[in-house]
Amino acid sequence: MIKQEKIKHNAQCLLGIDDEWNYSDIKEHLEWLIQNPNEIADGYCKGEMTEENVDSTMGWVLYYKQMYYANKALESLTPFSKQSVTN
Repeated sequence: MIKQEKIKHNAQCLLGIDDEWNYSDIKEHLEWLIQNPNEIADGYCKGEMTEENVDSTMGWVLYYKQMYYANKALESLTPFSKQSVTN
């Protein structure tokens, strides 16, 4: 896995912790994990859990959160309104 893929993977792992967490909650937890590397759960790409990758990781967190809400909005459309959006 290349570095950017590992950072994306870590962002997805962070999003899986709690659906109710907002951006700042996730960033705070990421920073805490970096300061406490023994607490990083299996499944994370631990080599990319560094201060230098915080901005990139959180950029992917924001991207995935936006995609999640965009998909939820599309799912809530009626079949007629979905057709008008896609045409």
